[in-house]
Amino acid sequence: KASGHLWFFRILIQLYLVYPVVVGMYHFFVDRKREGGFLLLMLAIQISWSFFTMAYHPRLLGSGRNLATWFFPGAIFYFALGMSACRNYERIRAFLFNRCARAFFWAVLALVAIRSAFFIAGLQRYGTIYNVPPSFRLLDFPLDIPTLLVIFTWLLRVSQNLVRSGAKFWLRLGSYSLGIYLIHPFFQECLVDPLLRAAGLTSLAYFPIAYLLIVVCSIGGVAALRKLPGHQYVTG
Repeated sequence: KASGHLWFFRILIQLYLVYPVVVGMYHFFVDRKREGGFLLLMLAIQISWSFFTMAYHPRLLGSGRNLATWFFPGAIFYFALGMSACRNYERIRAFLFNRCARAFFWAVLALVAIRSAFFIAGLQRYGTIYNVPPSFRLLDFPLDIPTLLVIFTWLLRVSQNLVRSGAKFWLRLGSYSLGIYLIHPFFQECLVDPLLRAAGLTSLAYFPIAYLLIVVCSIGGVAALRKLPGHQYVTG
């Protein structure tokens, strides 16, 4: 279902509920100059949880849903890293901007290519993404965290350059990003997918055309919604 892309809301709600505990632990380590130890602890919790849920594939009350995407330990390291990044933003920013942007770009391409190879292998072996067992992801799971961190690092560099250059289109696209994320399944399911499937396009043509149409329709949809009163509650 298209609404499946909102899975992260239940993770966010849980993280905010346990935030007082996490932030208390964070300050406990920071006060003792052991901030790195706190991040390593959160990393160990996230990796252990994810390996457990993928290796044993426990089910939630017989519902057939995998626990990995239902509870916050599977994302707690990113939450903790965000806390640390806010506290050390200027130092991190200075460190990143002293490094070659191309190195981050090629690292993104390499990591995404490797993970895509595992993804394609899973589709070829099991037919659809829904049939790929979590245990199959044990092969590429260790790449999850470094891939996301390198992507966010590269995007930070790109975003800072866009702000400096005053690129209005990309800045507007960034301000629309949450709204686009929330509304794009509507255009995908109700307009773009039916039209392109009726056209009988091959996969090679279908995906790039679908992507462009969904982005264009979503931008137009968010722009229209922003003219309505109370739009901030819908588009962010």
